[in-house]
Amino acid sequence: MTWNCGLITTDILQLADSARDYINPAIDRYWFEGGYPESWLRDTGRFREVWNEQYLKTYVERDIARQFPNLNAVRFRRFVELLAGCSGSIINYSNIAKILDVSQPTMKDYFRIAHGTFLWRTLPAYSKNTVKRVSKHPRGYFRDTGLLHHILQIPSHKRLLAHPQMGFSWEGMVIEELLRTLNAAGIQYVAYYYRTSGGAEVDLVIEGKFGLIPFEIKHTQNVHSRHFRALRDFVNEFDCPYGIIINNDKKTDYMMKS
Repeated sequence: MTWNCGLITTDILQLADSARDYINPAIDRYWFEGGYPESWLRDTGRFREVWNEQYLKTYVERDIARQFPNLNAVRFRRFVELLAGCSGSIINYSNIAKILDVSQPTMKDYFRIAHGTFLWRTLPAYSKNTVKRVSKHPRGYFRDTGLLHHILQIPSHKRLLAHPQMGFSWEGMVIEELLRTLNAAGIQYVAYYYRTSGGAEVDLVIEGKFGLIPFEIKHTQNVHSRHFRALRDFVNEFDCPYGIIINNDKKTDYMMKS
């Protein structure tokens, strides 16, 4: 998958064109339906609905039950459903534990299980060498957007575009593809997100031998200066070589840093 992306240095923002100059309809389909091949073999909404539900049922009642025989399957299924509403959000273990009526240690175990079985990706907060007060709670995403949309009962791509979780769903899909690409290339990295107490946020921060690279992810085609203010501040504070904006722009733009 290819994306329009921008490079931010301390002097200039370059929005560089990708290998394509339009939004490929297959990407929108991939975003809505997810990456499991079964849902692509038969292109009907009913088939996808039944397959996704059977997958979740098998995941909870067979796979998780075998690996964790003492786990309460009913409660864990409820936890999986709650995860869909939390995708893209900062995680407060205490609040979710209260909803499910379990202890915080149990709730953290649930998150570790979901992360370890590739249902969920947890992103820790980046808090190294910063003079600002920052959030230290983790953030996370459903790793397959098809399953996410099934649990959220979003029936079509059109309805997805109007759904309040649309932005988080897009972010999760882009982040997952970025990290899968790095994994496939054998590149070692650690992934984070960043948020200050004042609300300034960077969607993804990747650290490795290549340096520290922040990403801002937008579904919109138009990128305004307010979209990269937090990214620019992060680049300046941590002396990053550049920052990257991923969006759906159709052309190359150049915007000088103010």
